[in-house]
Amino acid sequence: MMPRLLSTVLSPLCCLYCGYLDGNAVGVVMPPPEAQAAVEQFKKRLLALDSRTAAALINVYGPIWQRLEADIVSLMEEVTNTQMTFQQVLRLRRLEALQEQVTREMSRFAGVANGSITAAQREALDLSARSARATVDAALPRGIDTQLLARVGIEWNNLPAGALEAFAGIAGDGAPLSKLLTPLGAEARDGILRGLAEGIALGKGPRETAALIRNRFGMPLTRALNISRTET
Repeated sequence: MMPRLLSTVLSPLCCLYCGYLDGNAVGVVMPPPEAQAAVEQFKKRLLALDSRTAAALINVYGPIWQRLEADIVSLMEEVTNTQMTFQQVLRLRRLEALQEQVTREMSRFAGVANGSITAAQREALDLSARSARATVDAALPRGIDTQLLARVGIEWNNLPAGALEAFAGIAGDGAPLSKLLTPLGAEARDGILRGLAEGIALGKGPRETAALIRNRFGMPLTRALNISRTET
């Protein structure tokens, strides 16, 4: 979302500093340093928001693996000791219970991620609205700001609060964020199965197989971080 929000802040500057003749731009004057500084400050705040949201998701996801790892190692010890094939492993009640636990854990994670990303969207939208006004104020001649212009009949058009709120919880394509996050559970379960299959096929030990699974289990987190980065 950062490019879209950044354009929200930059658009007023374009209106102020592009010269037009018969609808055609005839020249561009660089905005004053104060206005450029306001834009840079907005970018820094938006990046900081992105970092905080990513850290929150990582802090929730990490313990999920810690709760699963011991069960995965124990399962692989049984598989190794009895020399099971992957097809035999698929019929184990232990594997079924593990997959059920993954489903529960990932459902909770998706809910937390949805809340965190939605909250970040609200903060980013509020930040963009305030930064756009601050950027225009910085670009106007000294002693003039949008409040002064409003008193003489030149109004600053703000989107209604309800219109901004409508963007929260929605992805860039108009779909609810939950639609992007719900498939993470299936991806995590598939990663565990693929890691088990790879470990058994390669004759890996329990902890080596757990490491293979951990790498695949990290993919849903990567996807969630990408969703957070592009939708906030």
